[in-house]
Amino acid sequence: MIMKKIAEETIDQLISRADSYVSQNRWLHAIQIFDQILDIDETYLPAYYAVAEHYIGQRHLDSAENYLLDAHDVDPKDERTLFLLGNVSVIRNEPKKALEWYQKIDIKNNSSAELTYNMGLANMRLSQLQEAVDYFLKAIEHDPFFPRIHEILAEAYIQLNQLKEASECVKEAIRQDPTSPHGYTLTGHVFIRRGLTRRAKESFESAIQLDAKNAQAFHGLGMTLLQMDEIDEGINKLEKAVELDPKNLPIRMDLSMSYIRSNRFSDALSQLKSAEQSFPKNQWIKNVISRLRKNVLS
Repeated sequence: MIMKKIAEETIDQLISRADSYVSQNRWLHAIQIFDQILDIDETYLPAYYAVAEHYIGQRHLDSAENYLLDAHDVDPKDERTLFLLGNVSVIRNEPKKALEWYQKIDIKNNSSAELTYNMGLANMRLSQLQEAVDYFLKAIEHDPFFPRIHEILAEAYIQLNQLKEASECVKEAIRQDPTSPHGYTLTGHVFIRRGLTRRAKESFESAIQLDAKNAQAFHGLGMTLLQMDEIDEGINKLEKAVELDPKNLPIRMDLSMSYIRSNRFSDALSQLKSAEQSFPKNQWIKNVISRLRKNVLS
């Protein structure tokens, strides 16, 4: 009994010290203290949470996962642990694994905006768009004043070609955050799907005014200008989009095809060969390069 009391007092003191270090953002010291706590009581789950959440914030995902798996060994049904393990998988772009963790949580009785948002995000990455929409709507029920949820719900609706619903979501996102460039980018995509190219152009330009490094807005603006037969200016905007986001394959593909349609075959080949360095296994790139060399540049 005396030893147990000493241990409890020691843990209380260590927790106080760890919390103090956390408040000072001295995480190296805090983690050492949390490890000491776990040496005394390996079932103290808040220590696992604290360290794992810090590592998640720093994108040290392997370290975060190690702590969370240890916590999972302590209590396989602990929902905070399951939630954080799912979050690690979302960040790693492992949506199937993320859903496996999330689905172990009693969502009916223990739901939240963040949980349902992340489940929607995982479903969206698996192209399970209707499931994604359902979870995003649940997230909005929990937190209707969260512009990002309205934006990503609009993205899902756009992919489903449900443009009326997408437009309503984007309007609400912009109403909540008028400074969000992504909201105006999405508005542009809704307009371009409706064939309203001039209004799409204005929306993409508004997005760029808010964020001059918005590759998606330059991409949308470039494609809109091409539809308006402003070919040179459209290609110029697509080139800017590639400059801002060189690892975005759809942008590179659209720029390459715009070169081909403008009979700028050497530029197309150069763009495709550059893209191939980033995406060496992409069969579409290989096929277009092969056709260019065989039919045009031979």
